[in-house]
Amino acid sequence: MNDLKSSPVGPGDGRPCEEKPHRPILQLHRFFKTGFTAADIAEPMVSWDSSTAAETVAEQMDVLDFDVAGIRIGGAVSGWCLREDLGEGPCIAFLRSFFETAVVSSAAPLGDVIARLGNESWVFVTTFGGVGGIITRADLQKAPVRMWLFGLVTLVEETFTRVLKDSFPGDAWHGMITKARLEAAQRLHEERTRRNEHLDLADCLQFGDKGLILFKDEGIRMEMGFESRTRAKEVVRNLQKLRNNLAHSQDIVAGNLETIVALAGSMDRVLEVTSS
Repeated sequence: MNDLKSSPVGPGDGRPCEEKPHRPILQLHRFFKTGFTAADIAEPMVSWDSSTAAETVAEQMDVLDFDVAGIRIGGAVSGWCLREDLGEGPCIAFLRSFFETAVVSSAAPLGDVIARLGNESWVFVTTFGGVGGIITRADLQKAPVRMWLFGLVTLVEETFTRVLKDSFPGDAWHGMITKARLEAAQRLHEERTRRNEHLDLADCLQFGDKGLILFKDEGIRMEMGFESRTRAKEVVRNLQKLRNNLAHSQDIVAGNLETIVALAGSMDRVLEVTSS
């Protein structure tokens, strides 16, 4: 939209120039791409010397309730072991190598970390040239991840609201939801009006209602990347569930991991649509 972009006219000479996003849009992109990194949620990588008896390592991992630990060779973490693998002998006998797909830099954007956790149960974090940390799926429950995800879901909903207002001005959308859902939005609108909040009725629709209205339009649905209404409704339903769990401090990994990974993977698309 025009109000989100700078003037296409060059400074002072009347020559056209490439449109560029306003500073707030650039800051928004920067926040979601680099605002949180692997270092913000990583835990220190506990490790044992390669000559340590595997039985000893297993006992201590049980006490710590760890599934994974590092193995040091010459003082540096050179591999890792899985608790369930450990048997008799030195722990180096159970060493596993670090695979590139499971290793990230401490400066890696949070979105990249989440994308990797879609395929891996944990990722290892490098710092000062070696592996020094670990991130598991349980770490997705931490505050930085919750803030990041809630922000992305909020951007999706704000985009839905903007597109709905542009595509169905006035009361054009009223007949596209049930009477009960419309009345619920009207009650909320009346309540918020009494609080001196200046909002349109569309702002008072539930997240799912906005998606239901938009995705009845094939053009809008296709533009947002959904080939079918069924898939679009499923995604909106999952996003609403994730948002509710985030808002009420509920578990966001169990039952939401696929949605979280998909949201992280589509971050660039979300930011692109938000900026348009």
